[in-house]
Amino acid sequence: FYVVPRIDPKGAAYAKFGRFYQGFVISFTVFMCAISWLGELTVWNLLPGKGAVNVIVSGAIGAFFIGMGNYLPRVRQNYTLGIKTPWALDDPDNWRRTHRFGGACFMVVGVSLIVLGFLGGILPETWILAVIMVLAIGSVAAMYVYSYLIWRKSHNS
Repeated sequence: FYVVPRIDPKGAAYAKFGRFYQGFVISFTVFMCAISWLGELTVWNLLPGKGAVNVIVSGAIGAFFIGMGNYLPRVRQNYTLGIKTPWALDDPDNWRRTHRFGGACFMVVGVSLIVLGFLGGILPETWILAVIMVLAIGSVAAMYVYSYLIWRKSHNS
């Protein structure tokens, strides 16, 4: 995380959204530490079994996605953090619009993950996995296609 802004060809953009990047680094580190302790807390019977861990992990990941979705539109063009389609990297307007759309997608995924955490004890695991796969692949595909359509529209005008 220290080296990335220094080797990024558009590293000057980090000065404009540096607080976001620092917040991302801190929240990601805290999140990974918390996740690593869930197994131990369960083994020591400080957390109930599978159900509580599912809710905690899904809730934490969902909250992380909601936070990222909220701040994603503020990220300036760079080669490290954000939705890096060829069209978004080429055009600042495409970058801005793609990240606004991507932020909404991230928020939908985040809310959906929180809901899935609570439904984890009710629905079969295969259904939960299928929904997560549809959310992940669908949101990535939607952001990619959206960025391409913006590029195509600007070049056909």
